[in-house]
Amino acid sequence: MHEREGSWLVDSRVERHTLRDLLLRALVAAVVAAGLVTVLVVVRLVFSSPAPIPTGQAQLDSLDETAAVDRWASAPDLPPFRPESAVDSAREGGNRLHQHLEESFPRTHRNLRLERIDDTSLLYTWEGSDPELAPILLAAHQGVTQAGAGDGQGRTAMKTVMLALLEGVEGLLAEGFSPQRTVLLAFSVDGGAWDGGPNGASAAREERGGIPGILTQRGIHPTWALTEGGGLTTGLVPGVVDPVALVGVAERGVLEIELTPRRGEGAPVPANSDEVRLEDDDSGDPEPRPRRRYGPVGDLAARDGDGGISGGSAAMLVQAVSRLEEPFAPRIEGPGRELLETMAPHMDPGTRMLIRNLWLFRRPVARALADEAGSRELVRTTSIPLLIRAGTEEGTSSHPDLARVRLHLAPWESVEGVVELVRDRLRDLDVEVSVRQVSGGPVPPHPPASPGAENGFRGEGFDRIREAVHRTFPDVVAVTPGVALHPTAGRRYHGVADEVYRFAPFRIRVPESQGALEEAVSSTHYLAMVRFYSALIRGSSGSVEPVRDS
Repeated sequence: MHEREGSWLVDSRVERHTLRDLLLRALVAAVVAAGLVTVLVVVRLVFSSPAPIPTGQAQLDSLDETAAVDRWASAPDLPPFRPESAVDSAREGGNRLHQHLEESFPRTHRNLRLERIDDTSLLYTWEGSDPELAPILLAAHQGVTQAGAGDGQGRTAMKTVMLALLEGVEGLLAEGFSPQRTVLLAFSVDGGAWDGGPNGASAAREERGGIPGILTQRGIHPTWALTEGGGLTTGLVPGVVDPVALVGVAERGVLEIELTPRRGEGAPVPANSDEVRLEDDDSGDPEPRPRRRYGPVGDLAARDGDGGISGGSAAMLVQAVSRLEEPFAPRIEGPGRELLETMAPHMDPGTRMLIRNLWLFRRPVARALADEAGSRELVRTTSIPLLIRAGTEEGTSSHPDLARVRLHLAPWESVEGVVELVRDRLRDLDVEVSVRQVSGGPVPPHPPASPGAENGFRGEGFDRIREAVHRTFPDVVAVTPGVALHPTAGRRYHGVADEVYRFAPFRIRVPESQGALEEAVSSTHYLAMVRFYSALIRGSSGSVEPVRDS
């Protein structure tokens, strides 16, 4: 008996001893792990330095600044682009604009081959001396485009880019520059924004038409292409007050959906419909209708008797639109992640520690960025309510109840996936969801990043753009890959060029203005744009022995 009790006591002590050892080892392991994590976090914080900035200043000694500004200021405008009248609008103002270009840039028109594509677009070819080198392509619009795909965020006069490009070429020719690599200048009249129709009819119409189609037919494959879409941006990244050059390697899509109440067959449609427009909405209604603007959608239901809409269909539509205002799930990945990591050295120590350790803090950082007006577009799909129209219960109306919402899709989304998500979010409401207008789906990064690649989304074209930016705009603290916040013409060059980038050196302030207004471009900045494009061409195409053209 005593032997058994003694044995039990020994076994008990052994078990307690073993358990104590295990707990002690676990505690030691946890402390060591925490220490390693702390060391790793601190190391990544300390050893976070910005990339070296190229030295030197962009020069164009032949540039006559006064004459260049005069040519820019006197260039005639094309009417704002609308897909249904692209050819007509180009013909209306195109002849005057093209004549202005020929008179303003005589060297360019003597030395470059000019082709008119589809009676509207201009393709200039500056032949290089080495046919083995793939060309580069620099694209711009001839007219006025709507930035932000109709969000009322401002119009961008992209003819400024076209004129700066041609001015840069004219100056290079005057200095005797002759490229080794062929340079293509592509000037279209379309805005690259709304493609129109429920299936993006305009984009489908010429998926490989216009200049991209001509290049494909001829087997011309640029090594990289540059269109508009990014800019010298202030306020994009929280905590960074200096300008950042955002070079889009991907772009958000735009989708407009329409919500209508489900009705049984033969059910009356309310008359005397009251329409609340929350944002500018080009509805195409044949009759002008009164516009009433309100703040948050949630306020509408409480405005009964004060010009608001309430009850029945109105309440249901307000509820549906309010749900779509709820944030979509934020994510940090792709070009958005590379942008943050590029900017980390320029942030305060606390923020830098978080960004440099996204493997540990990805979710809280994503949520924080989603709440910031300037950065939410980097991490999630966003929505903008446009219009709510609902009526009383009397009679019928030719204007049925409806609501419209515009969605800006993150590059990792798809049109189909977002529509399904919307339907799922509104599943318990008696609402039909239909696609009213598409500006093409989101465009993934091009060039894509290889797994574990050190250069991320940075190809040869990005390096040349970065060099030209730093040599032209000394106040820019960093040049980073990112996501174009609205659809651009860049999507049409995917598959045509090896790499596609979106950047024009306008100064943009976020979130006050997503677009670069022409009146905000000073003559001094325009001349800097000319030097930027001349430096970009010079650095990208090389030079052979100068041949002066007087």
